[in-house]
Amino acid sequence: MKLLFFILFLLFASVQDAPKEIILWEAGQKLSWADFKGRPVVDSRAVAVTSSGIGYKLITRKESDDRKYDVVVFAYFSTRDSWYKSRYVNNAILAHEQLHFDITALYAQKLIHEISELNFEGDVGEGLETLYHHVTKEMDSVQKIYDKQTEASVNESAQVIWRQKINDQLTAYLKLNEVRK
Repeated sequence: MKLLFFILFLLFASVQDAPKEIILWEAGQKLSWADFKGRPVVDSRAVAVTSSGIGYKLITRKESDDRKYDVVVFAYFSTRDSWYKSRYVNNAILAHEQLHFDITALYAQKLIHEISELNFEGDVGEGLETLYHHVTKEMDSVQKIYDKQTEASVNESAQVIWRQKINDQLTAYLKLNEVRK
């Protein structure tokens, strides 16, 4: 059976279709403190927390005698699970939290790229799930390194380096994946 994969980076057709507690990542869109609607964890040392992740949906359809697969991949921000302590935050901390969301978007783009490189055999859903777990595990590791190296936004020079690094990588993956559409 010939498998044809159409890799789409769709933001679930439109942001209007997404639940109000979810913001789907879009290039150029910036978070504001109003997007952080969760309840702060009082005894946490963190002054803000971004809850973001990657989602995907595998759509199977039949054309003639072949099965075709579409994979929709998206990066999201949970307004309900993201929070901040208002008396401690500033624009630098908001920029730090934005970069957490951008790192999530980078790994969503990386997942799209890796899916496009695969030749699935056997259970497509299982192969996709394995790849998803691999990419999200790597993303979680990078998020922790980012917080450590920037000292959760305190180290301004490290923050600048990380912003440039993530923006460069994200731009490269966006261009690469656009070519493959």
